Amino acid sequence: MKCSYLLTDGRQSSYGPADRWSASEAYLAAVTLDGAALVVVLAAGAAALAEVARRFDVALGAPGALAYLGGALAHVLIFEAPPSALVAGVEEPAAAAIALGAAILAGIACGRPGGGPVLVRERLLGAAVVSALYLASVLVVTPF
Repeated sequence: MKCSYLLTDGRQSSYGPADRWSASEAYLAAVTLDGAALVVVLAAGAAALAEVARRFDVALGAPGALAYLGGALAHVLIFEAPPSALVAGVEEPAAAAIALGAAILAGIACGRPGGGPVLVRERLLGAAVVSALYLASVLVVTPF
């Protein structure tokens, strides 16, 4: 079963079982995993979808990659290294480093040249740099 839609430039694109698989992968990851492992899986999914969108010019790949990356960053900022960690540190610095590191690498992978508008790529790379600074700040504050 496949659905089709018309893109704004007149090309026709379609989505089907692969897109439902991507949504079900995110759901299964959220149900079965937690902590840094969940962030690593979501970040890997974001990087994979961004690469598929880049190589094969898939219309829904880039928004899907951003959704995965957003989910990974949201989990990091809520559970692994909340903003209060800038003052009090984190209980598990290794988990926070792994989770934020995976999100940073996924942001860099999504912001690579070759796909999407330049402004979006610049913002993704800027967010990766800010995330790296956030990681360094959290890790510096944690021992104290």
